[in-house]
Amino acid sequence: MSGSISSALVVVVVAVALFGDIVVGGIHVAELTLAAGVAGAAILLAATRPGGAIGALVFYVPLQQTMLAWVYAKGLPLTLVKDFGYIKDALVLGVCIAAVRNVQQRRVALRLDAFDGFAILYVTIALVYLVLPSVFHGALGGQSFTTRIDAWRLDCLFPILALAGRRTPLSEASIRRIRYVVFLVAAAMFAVAVWESVDKLNYNHFLVSTIHLPEYQQQALKTLPPINDDYIITSVIGGLTVVRVGGLLADPLGLGFYMVLPLALAIERISSSRAQRLTVLVAVASGVTVALTETRSAMIAGGLAIGLGSYVAYRKGSEARGRLAVFTIVALLVAVPLTAHTAFSSRLASAFSGTSQNVDNQTHAQRSESAYHLVLHHPAGEGLGANPATGARDQTSNSVKSENSYLQVGTELGIAGMLAFVAMYLALLYKLRWRSRFHDEAGGLAGASWLAGMGLFVGGFFLHVWINYPVSLTYWGLAGISLAVPPPAPSPQPAAALPGQRLRARALAEGIW
Repeated sequence: MSGSISSALVVVVVAVALFGDIVVGGIHVAELTLAAGVAGAAILLAATRPGGAIGALVFYVPLQQTMLAWVYAKGLPLTLVKDFGYIKDALVLGVCIAAVRNVQQRRVALRLDAFDGFAILYVTIALVYLVLPSVFHGALGGQSFTTRIDAWRLDCLFPILALAGRRTPLSEASIRRIRYVVFLVAAAMFAVAVWESVDKLNYNHFLVSTIHLPEYQQQALKTLPPINDDYIITSVIGGLTVVRVGGLLADPLGLGFYMVLPLALAIERISSSRAQRLTVLVAVASGVTVALTETRSAMIAGGLAIGLGSYVAYRKGSEARGRLAVFTIVALLVAVPLTAHTAFSSRLASAFSGTSQNVDNQTHAQRSESAYHLVLHHPAGEGLGANPATGARDQTSNSVKSENSYLQVGTELGIAGMLAFVAMYLALLYKLRWRSRFHDEAGGLAGASWLAGMGLFVGGFFLHVWINYPVSLTYWGLAGISLAVPPPAPSPQPAAALPGQRLRARALAEGIW
């Protein structure tokens, strides 16, 4: 009864506040008040239910563009549409508040390790680049504060989420539900990708005339839609025109890298003793979608995840090896017909062809070489806004396309920022591999994050992986929560164990580095 009264009271207060805003400040002020209320509710919800917040993040962020374009087409005011784009920031902030409360209440230890140190260093460097141009006008590219804050969010939200997530221990049931949310989103991505590949005209009509994506991009995101509102992306490989599906993200690069994540989650299950039919279907669907994007770096990342998963299965025993062999056969039977009409093999082979024989490879090599020399001659970088995503959106003068995730950080945050980022990433991979040796739900998620992280680490040498929110927030959020749950206590060592064996067991249990 008291809960009903409280809910009714909240509704009345909100209604009165909105009415007062309309009378005093007009519709625009009321919209701002409503947006602030939604953001506050998101922060409060995330702070009290961080598991639900991370689940909401991995569901909402990949579908954000489609959902907000649709509600804008249905008449939702532009102010609200723009503000709803910051729900992900509110959820990340709420998870941070939950992490601070957990530390204060001693639910988790504050103990910092190498990953924490490098992540804090990386975020601190980015903060300096955010503030310094306001103190010294024109320094570090001289971009506006709005542009710099957009770039800072893109660069720093995901390590902040990982730092907070690893101090937010969740139950095994919560971790399992979050995994299934990723599978659900992957199924939607796969369905739309297949639709685009077999019916390009209706797919483009859906984006342009049903959800009005061009208007949303122009008005809310301030980005230019493609010429003639044509979202069908093609490239020429060896004289053959290749259609590269972008699916719900309308971006083959982002979609390719994103689908490596559910692929790794499914592969980890298949290579363990917890495989189900669902995981096999997700793995096949994810692999097919990566192939349909024709994104070579994502193909390499996915292939590496499968290869490492096979290695793990080999180490675990014959049952896991047999299961992975069955998956491989099923995947080939499904994937080959679906990708036969594409230039999958030509696209992948072109990644290893000589630059003199492939214009696309020449462009990649030239941009990477140019970025490398830029970092050498400007060790402080070009400042926030140099990443290609912010550069394209805000038309920044310091934008650099390096075709390399690590040089991208160097061109923006300098050599110090680049080294901190690489060290942070390597430390994360080390912690994930260590945690994956314990066979619980969090250990399985850590193993899947390690598989995906290794693949994306290699893919980052050829393209910009982390400038896409669906990829960065999903991956680093999953990796963070996989490290939050303490590993199960090791079985007692026999009394006759040698001192070296006892020391090694203790180091494994404590994750000493």
